[in-house]
Amino acid sequence: MGLLIMIVIFLALWKILGTLGHIFLPILAVLFILATWIPSQAIVMVIWVPIAILYFIGLAGYKHAKYN
Repeated sequence: MGLLIMIVIFLALWKILGTLGHIFLPILAVLFILATWIPSQAIVMVIWVPIAILYFIGLAGYKHAKYN
């Protein structure tokens, strides 16, 4: 279940980031691989939830700055 959540977050960020994807995807890919090697799903969520929140906040700020 945790792996499915990580895949969905990864694909959503990939799609949403668009032009920024070439910068962030290598970082996300490394974090994704590291997170899948960690056996505890609690640790995986501790890693992925803050990353997802920070990226969505950053994305909102980027889109806001882009259109103003």
